Amino acid sequence: MPININIATESDIESTGILPEIAKYIIESRNYFNGFSNTEDLNKIELSSEEKSLLVQNFIFEPVIENSSEQMNINDATESDLQALGIDPEWSKYIIDSRNYKGRFINKDDLNGLELSPEFINILTSSFMFDDVTVNISKGYYDWPEKFNKGDSVYDQGASDWIESNRKIYANDPEPHEVDTRFGKGYSYEGPVSSDPEPDWKESDTLKIKGYKAIWEELAGEGSLDAINTYDNQQVTIGKGFSLKYISDHQPRHDIGILILEYNIKDSADFKNTLLEVGLYIIDGSIVYKKTNEKLLLKGNDAMIGFKWNKNVLSALISAFKKIKK
Repeated sequence: MPININIATESDIESTGILPEIAKYIIESRNYFNGFSNTEDLNKIELSSEEKSLLVQNFIFEPVIENSSEQMNINDATESDLQALGIDPEWSKYIIDSRNYKGRFINKDDLNGLELSPEFINILTSSFMFDDVTVNISKGYYDWPEKFNKGDSVYDQGASDWIESNRKIYANDPEPHEVDTRFGKGYSYEGPVSSDPEPDWKESDTLKIKGYKAIWEELAGEGSLDAINTYDNQQVTIGKGFSLKYISDHQPRHDIGILILEYNIKDSADFKNTLLEVGLYIIDGSIVYKKTNEKLLLKGNDAMIGFKWNKNVLSALISAFKKIKK
């Protein structure tokens, strides 16, 4: 009997003839889009017609109804919990012993390393949450800046994998073009000036507003609000030339770009989430960046250097600014 695509593992998908790297991409995309409700949802991702056909032929497409308040994490389950689901006592003990020996079950694929029947695997995957569910975008897992690199290796690995998975979702935007200047090579993206709405000055004094507007127009020469440049000596600038470069407290501050990011992080959940998905955040007035393929956060200028060459991250920033226009 076909299983639901929304609880299928990479191995389940590979068994249909789909390549391992495509199966991994399908799982990552499914997590990003909060599941595939119907076959039309496959049009959201880049698959060949043959790959789509294999999925449609081999899986059921319907939402999985979960009540997270009632669903237990498999890593908290006891032998009694497993037996209550119909798993034999000896197999329940085997599962718990394996978990204790191998470590926590990060995702459903970890069960494939155990000698379990497909029936038992299906019972476990449909009855319990896994650690990777808690770092899934659908669960609002956006506290990694406060916990990442705090000594919990399981947490760090889960958060690191989640960031990398979501970072891959952002395909390289074709609009940023590579440039070569006296400051070095980098990328430049110039959004249309018309996309810059006049800010809400939150000021009634007409003289002050006039001054604000004059400054705003003067800065217009640096590009539009959603312009992003990574080639200049400030490493990364957004908007009207506002740098993300962090200057130490004993030097003049030049972090208006960071203030722009902070404002939009607080004002827009979508903006905040987009940055978090690609491993960007602001902590204590300095930008942090999750280095590619490493459980490591770079901070300040190191973070700027870390992501200035990553077009996926730049693409995510462009996408975020296009949505908010602030």
